[in-house]
Order: sequence, then structure tokens, then C-alpha cells
Amino acid sequence: MAAEQPDALFHIDDDATLYELLGVTPDVGIAEIKQAYKKQALRWHPDKCSEPNAEDVFKRINTAYSVLSEDSKRAEYDHSLSRGSNPYAGGVDSGQHCGVGGAAGAAAAAYEAWQAFLWAEEQERLSRARRERRCLYGMVSLVLWGLVPLYLLWLFAPPWTVLLFPPPLELTNTEFAKLPLDLEFKGFSARLEARHRARAPAAAAALARLGTLGTALEAGGLLRTHTPYLRLHLNRTAEVRRGPVGVIPKGRGWMLRSESSGEDIYGRTVNQLANTFLHMPGDFPSPWPAHALCARLLKSGSIRQKDWYPDMSRAVGGRLRPFALAMVPSSECEPEIGLAAMLAATLLSCVATKLTVQWLVPNPFDRR
Repeated sequence: MAAEQPDALFHIDDDATLYELLGVTPDVGIAEIKQAYKKQALRWHPDKCSEPNAEDVFKRINTAYSVLSEDSKRAEYDHSLSRGSNPYAGGVDSGQHCGVGGAAGAAAAAYEAWQAFLWAEEQERLSRARRERRCLYGMVSLVLWGLVPLYLLWLFAPPWTVLLFPPPLELTNTEFAKLPLDLEFKGFSARLEARHRARAPAAAAALARLGTLGTALEAGGLLRTHTPYLRLHLNRTAEVRRGPVGVIPKGRGWMLRSESSGEDIYGRTVNQLANTFLHMPGDFPSPWPAHALCARLLKSGSIRQKDWYPDMSRAVGGRLRPFALAMVPSSECEPEIGLAAMLAATLLSCVATKLTVQWLVPNPFDRR
């Protein structure tokens, strides 16, 4: 069998530059220099290489790394190369020969430099792994802790619960029937909001204690005390039926009939009757028999602008309200999470996540 050809890396010229010792070009960065140094040092380590000049080359490689890994030394060396001079050619310490003691010291220094490099690289690997674990644990704990503060706020936040988890507006169908027939949408919405505040004195008192700040926050929507949803509680006289035939397109017109009894100025008993147009999706299941409706207040202008409104108004005896309600699933009338609760939960979850990550993945440098 033919003898194997020796590896070219085991034949390094005495006049080789520091870049040639590491097997890199002068335009590489510090990351490539570190990688090349590790590869060459492992190849030429005296404990692993049987070549007679392994120890000398190992020292030269350490010298190359010590020079090229520092910007100032590398710049000075590059300047020497540009003038045609190679101060580290033929060995270490600018080519000067060392005595026995000097050679032993250079070898010890090379070994120490190699051990220091390995230690620094191991610390960098551990630090990178620690950052990855902290990032993973942080994302998982942030998701978990994001739900816990909301649950705690829901349980232990009165009287602020109504601000953090605003419920829908509440109104009975009897009260709905007593509202004036010519009441526009803005007036209807204002009355519902006033009624909601009257039923939530704790929220009103909390906002009053904030003074001007509370007024500004409420006006900006940051501390809402209501939602745009209305839960309409029905009585026995309530009736939902389709609009008059020929007036509303098939499958789109529904009417809510509201009736209540009262007395006029002369003490005579009168029945108050009102009809409200309902927008109901075609696939919405029939809510009857039901005790409450969940509706959304429409702000798309008055329904008087519709070409069918006069005909419908005449069909119901002029007792048709000038606004409409949109039917929505009852689940949308559940208490919502307000912006204030979201901000509070986010703050608490961030603090809890930081403490959790520090507990699960402690930083050893923090113990100093």
C-alpha cells in the first residue's frame, strides 16, 4: 500500500504570517479568528500531535491568537506587514531564540493561554444556553401568569371590579316601553349609561375620588363603566315577530313589541305600546321562549333614513322607535375585560414572570 500523504497543516513555513498560522485571510473578523485558533490549537496541541515541532508551532499559534484577537495589536501587526516586515516570523517573541528557561516559560504561557481560551469559550456556551432557557421559561410563564392576575382581580378587586370588568347595560322591557317614542339614539344611549352608573355607585365613587383625572380617563375610554351591549330583560307582554309583510325584505325584519301600563295626568289607566326594529342574522337561532335578549346599539344613523320606515311606522300605528337594535349571541353580554384590567394584569404578569425566571434559571454572577 502506498504511504499516506502527510497533512499539509503539518508543514508550516517558518516565515508564515500570523494569519497563515491560523489558516485565515487578513480580512476576517474576530469570530472566524476564534474558530480558526481553536481548530489549529487542537491540531497542534503537544498532547495530541506527535510531530517534533508541535510544541513550537503550538506556541506560535497562541501568539498569533493573542495578537490578532486584540484590535490595537492587530492594527500594529497589519501596519508592519504593509511595510514588508513580519515581526513574528520564525518563532515567537519577534523571532528571538530563547534559552531553556525562556522556552519553558513560553510553553507554560502557551498552555495557560489555551486553557484560558477554553474556559472563556465554555463560559460563553453556558451563558448562551442560560439565555435560551430564560427566554423559553419567560415565554411560558408569561402566558400562564397572564391569566392568574385577571382571575385574582376578578375575585378581590371590588369596588373596582365594575371598572376592570365592565358589565353590559341592563334594562327591562317594561322600562323600555316607557321611553318616549321620539327618543333618538344619543338620548337612548345617554339614559342607559346614566342608569348603569346609578346601579354601580362604587364605580362612580371611585371615579369621583380621582377628580379631574378620573373624568379624563373615563372620557378617554381607559376606565369604561359600560359596554356597547344591552341586555334587555323581557316581561310577559314582550313579543318578537317579523315586520309587516311587504314592508321588510323577507328574513330581515323583526319587531320587538314592548308594552307597559301607566296612568295619564287625569289618573286614567293607559297602555303604552312601542315597537323597535331588530337586526337579526339569518342563521341566528330563535330566542323564544327566552327571558332576556342581548343586543348591540347601532350607531349607523336613524332608521328613518330607510325608505321602508314610513310604511312600517304606519303599519304599527306610528309606534315605531327611530333607532334599531342588532341581535347578538348572549355570550357577548357577559362582563368584558376592560383596558384597566388588561394593563394591571400585564404589569403583574411581567413582574411575576421576571421573578419566576430568576428562580428557575438563576444567574451565577448575581451571587457575588
